[in-house]
Amino acid sequence: MDIVLQGEMDGIEAAEKIHSEYDIPIIYLTAYADEKTLQRAKITEPFGYLLKPFEEKKLRSTIEIALYKHKMARQVKQNKEFLSGVLKGVVDTIISKDKQVTVKDF
Repeated sequence: MDIVLQGEMDGIEAAEKIHSEYDIPIIYLTAYADEKTLQRAKITEPFGYLLKPFEEKKLRSTIEIALYKHKMARQVKQNKEFLSGVLKGVVDTIISKDKQVTVKDF
């Protein structure tokens, strides 16, 4: 995603919308590295920020790493949701089966 785009929306606004609506990893490829722009871009949780001019090898490796990290983050989220459901089911089962069970902290 470039920072400067034609039209009313800049690349940071577009990236924010893409990230929130579609969960697609964003890598910025831009000539802008000033503090204000970097702070705005960081809010969109990009997987990379490359400055122009860039080397093709660096862009390729950044894309590969971003896709891998995004895949791993999705797996962690799915595992967390699964384990949370399992834990809730176990607690609900214990409580519903025997109301005399005392839960103690160890």
